[in-house]
Parts: sequence; C-alpha cells; structure tokens
Amino acid sequence: METLYTKLYDKYIKLKKEKDTAMENLNRDQEKKFMNYVIASDEMIEFLRSENERLGNQVSELRSEMALFRSTKDEECIQYNKLLMEENQNNKKLQEEIERLRNLQREGRCCQARDDKVGDGAVDMPMSSQVESFSSDGTSVRKTRKRSRHSLHDRGDTITPSATKEHEHEQLNVLPNRSCKETEASDTPSDHYDVLQLAICKRKMNNPGSDVAASCMFQELVEWVVGLKLSIIPQSRDFCISALHPSSGYSFTLTWVNNSKGEPELLYHVLALGTFERVAPEWMRDVLMFSMSMCPTFFHRVSRVIQLNH
Repeated sequence: METLYTKLYDKYIKLKKEKDTAMENLNRDQEKKFMNYVIASDEMIEFLRSENERLGNQVSELRSEMALFRSTKDEECIQYNKLLMEENQNNKKLQEEIERLRNLQREGRCCQARDDKVGDGAVDMPMSSQVESFSSDGTSVRKTRKRSRHSLHDRGDTITPSATKEHEHEQLNVLPNRSCKETEASDTPSDHYDVLQLAICKRKMNNPGSDVAASCMFQELVEWVVGLKLSIIPQSRDFCISALHPSSGYSFTLTWVNNSKGEPELLYHVLALGTFERVAPEWMRDVLMFSMSMCPTFFHRVSRVIQLNH
C-alpha cells in the first residue's frame, strides 16, 4: 500500500508541476500581450493628443482669419452703404428736379429750347451795338452807337433778311453773357446793351495776331475739361448751348431759364444718344431741369457714362 501511495503522490506532484508550468506560461503570455496593448494605447493616446493640439491650433487660426474676414466685410458693407446712401440722395435730387420740370411743363412755365419764330421777328428788332474802345493810358471808354431802322431809311440804306440775320449773329457773338430772351425784349431804339468782351476772345488759338474771332480760348479750355464740343444756338429764345461728344455722337442742349422765383436754372434736352442708345441710363433720355449748383453732379454723371463706354 505504501508503494501505491508513493506512486500516486509522485504522479500528483508531477501533474501539479505540469499544471503550474502551464499556468505560468499562460500568465507570461497574457502579461506580454497586456504590455503590448498598454504600449500601443499609450502611443495612440500620445498621437491623438498631438493631433488634437494641431487641430486646435488650426481651428484658432481659422477663427482669427474668419474674424478678420468678417471685420473686413463689415467695413466694406459700411462703405457700400454710404455709397448707396449718397447715390440714393443724388437720385432723389434728380427725381425732384425731374418732377419740378414736369410740374412746370404742366403749368406752362417751361420755355422751349428752340423757337423758329425768332428768326422771322429778328427783322423788326432794332439794331444797336456798343463798342468798347481803349485810350492810350489803358482806361476804357464806352461809346454807344444806336441805329434804328428809321435812321437807316433816312440815309437810304436798306435792310435785307440776310443782312439782318448776319447782324443778329454778330450781336450774339458780341453778347455771350446776354440771353436771347433779353435781346428780343429790346423793342425801342433807346434800349441798348453794355458790351464788355475780353480781348483775348477776339483772337484765334492758332493765330494769336488775328483780329477775327474763330474760337474763344475759354471755350476751348472748357471743352478740354468736360470732353465735349460746345457751341451757341442763336435760333433760341433763351441763351442756349449745344454740347457734342464727337466719338460717340451723343449731343444735348443746355438752356438758361428762370424758375417761378426768378432763379436761373438749366434745361437739359437730349438731341441724339449716338452709340449710347442701348447703354444710356434713363435720366439721359429725359428732359431735365436743375439748378446751377447741380452742374458738377450733372457733368460728373455724363463723364462717368462716357468713360465707362469708351
């Protein structure tokens, strides 16, 4: 029996050792795997932490860029709103001028830019002129010479329509600052005009020594400034100027008129749009009346349309 017990004990000890060895090997393998998992998780955590920091910095940069972009857009929006308000104010002023012109047209107070009857009535107009002469010491002496149709008949002179129109044209050239309406109002021989014309306007630009007035230096200077060819229309009841843009064919007239308060205003009337027919804004096609203070705005808008399309 003791021998049997001894064998059983030895077998038990052997099985126990084998089991302990197997458990140790299993624990060792599990420990290695666990350590590998821990190392991998630490590396992953470190990578994710660095990636999180990088993304956080990128988000901060994007937020700062967005704030800068938003502030820039806000400034541009404020500037555009100011420009829009100014444009609306200018449009409102122009609309008021247009509405006032329409009211004047309905009331019958608006004068026509041209009147064909002036040429027929010019024959009965007394011809009077005043010439400015200069003394040797530089002072000017005004001498008035009156000639009526009656005095011409007394001397045996005759008045022809062509001579009358020629004389009328000469008077208009001598009196650039007087309106045609005032010229028509002079019905008596005693009425006359005080003529004061600059001597520089009597010279040609290309021939300073000439006495014949071909174009006034100031007129050419204004043409260079506004980019338009200007000329006076003598067949009008009021003082009227015609403007032409040669390269496009756009032309219009500006007539000096007085409103109900007696203040001078300008009447705009388009003659031809030329190449601006399709691109011209609506106000260029209408008849406008505006005050003298609106002249810079008017010519600024005309220049802007010309520059945008040429």
